[in-house]
Amino acid sequence: MTFETDIPDGLLALDVPQWIVQPLIENAIIHGRVPAQKEGWIRIRARAGAGGELTIFVEDNGTGIAPDRLEWLRVRLSAAETEEADDGEHIGLRNVHRRIRFLCGDAYGLFVSNRAEGGTVVEIRLTDIHKERDRGA
Repeated sequence: MTFETDIPDGLLALDVPQWIVQPLIENAIIHGRVPAQKEGWIRIRARAGAGGELTIFVEDNGTGIAPDRLEWLRVRLSAAETEEADDGEHIGLRNVHRRIRFLCGDAYGLFVSNRAEGGTVVEIRLTDIHKERDRGA
């Protein structure tokens, strides 16, 4: 398994909440079965949006997520603030999603999809945390 990063130097100075990437890498290894792939990899990319947003992508070329399971996961993330979501599964993802929404607002958080080429991509959408801190927020 290989691990790749593609993060522009200018984004490395931004503050992001601690421990938001680690659970996603762990999920790629455990649930995505990345090591089972002959040429398995995990890639972390980051991009800045025009409005000051920051998106971090955690991608893998593992087995992907079955469509019904992907829909189930999306529902659980969208219900992350309710009791119905507390079923004991994907606690790490829900905790990360909740923390991001608390810090950045409801438009931000985790967005999960399958890659067309196989595997999974999780987008971590954030406001520009460093910029917010400098404004006194």
